[in-house]
Amino acid sequence: MAQKKLKPTTRLRASTLLLTCIDYRMVKFIHSYMLLRGLEDDYSHVALGGGAVAVTTDKYPHWGSSFWDHLAIAIRVHHITRVMVLDHRNCAAHRMILGNNTEKSRDAETHSHQEQLQKTKQAILAKYPHLDVELLLMDLDGAIERFE
Repeated sequence: MAQKKLKPTTRLRASTLLLTCIDYRMVKFIHSYMLLRGLEDDYSHVALGGGAVAVTTDKYPHWGSSFWDHLAIAIRVHHITRVMVLDHRNCAAHRMILGNNTEKSRDAETHSHQEQLQKTKQAILAKYPHLDVELLLMDLDGAIERFE
């Protein structure tokens, strides 16, 4: 089977930094979603266990530090103007950090992710008020919920 040849690019600009979880089950859905959004070659990707919760948790403070370092580089080098924070359902890292009650019901899971997404958005905007921040929650079939 012939592999598709990748075209090298010298362009250093990207409009978006995408923060996701490290869960391998979501990779194909994340890629498809970014293609649908027209962002295939227009984003930098940071993956941390738990996505949004990784940025603000005290349990693993180095994860948040890593995100902030990557965001600063993406702003300086890629000139991003938007951060997309994409969590997913049935997230083991989210449960590990916040506890098993976060998935007691679908509503509880949604609320828990929404709370963490908002907390991360507020932290980003406190440091970088000029950025747009999108909050997204992906189901295990790739369906997306968007939060304000």
